[in-house]
Amino acid sequence: MVVYLAQGELKHTREDVINYFSSKQSLIESNNDDEHFVENIGNEPAVLYVFESSAVGLPSTINK
Repeated sequence: MVVYLAQGELKHTREDVINYFSSKQSLIESNNDDEHFVENIGNEPAVLYVFESSAVGLPSTINK
């Protein structure tokens, strides 16, 4: 998945890795069986556009 943050500020935590994102930034998100958390840390609502692709008949994420 490609996530575009159109508005707001996010904190993304996956295990011990913390990343911060602000308006007009993008990130790539995948499911590698790791728990992750996304938190809105700004003073306004976060607006995200999420783009996902897959093939017909296949899941969009694969859990190992």
